[in-house]
Amino acid sequence: MSHSLPLTTTEQGLRYAIAHERLGPPPRMVLLHIGDQDTLVMAGSGAVPDAAISLALGTKRTAASFFRHDLPSPLELETAIETVEVEVSRARHLTAAPAILVSTDPAIRALAALNAVDDDAAGQDVQVMTQAEVESFFQRLASASLGHPSAHRGMPEGREAAAVLLILREWMHHLGFDAISVLQSEG
Repeated sequence: MSHSLPLTTTEQGLRYAIAHERLGPPPRMVLLHIGDQDTLVMAGSGAVPDAAISLALGTKRTAASFFRHDLPSPLELETAIETVEVEVSRARHLTAAPAILVSTDPAIRALAALNAVDDDAAGQDVQVMTQAEVESFFQRLASASLGHPSAHRGMPEGREAAAVLLILREWMHHLGFDAISVLQSEG
């Protein structure tokens, strides 16, 4: 689950504006994009974000730093969790006020699409994944890493897919988001 070109802040700002317009607008929104090398987060209550931060977490960076196997080992997952928790906490100031979590990220879309099949939400433009659903996906990954490969059946494969799931799970868990709204298209 990699992105062919890194997204610039300008491109993410456009995605933020589109998401803000399409969602209603929400009272406050946090846009999460997990890129190859970094995770960009933008937050605000208007059509233009009033705060942004780049975190040293990305699909390729996290996978290369922690995962030596396509299905990470339990020790690899645990080591990555510790580092991801610390980095995610740097964005706590962006999430202090109540907000909805939003993403247009292709890797998160892939997870939402899997979830939509289970929830009969396929084809909807905005799919919502709860923290419990993300946690369930992560538990399947953890079970597979412990030697139960059937637990991982039907999920995205590879180290980068595991990195996306880990980053999203830690983000939602440690910053208190009960759900993420995933826009299935950008326009």
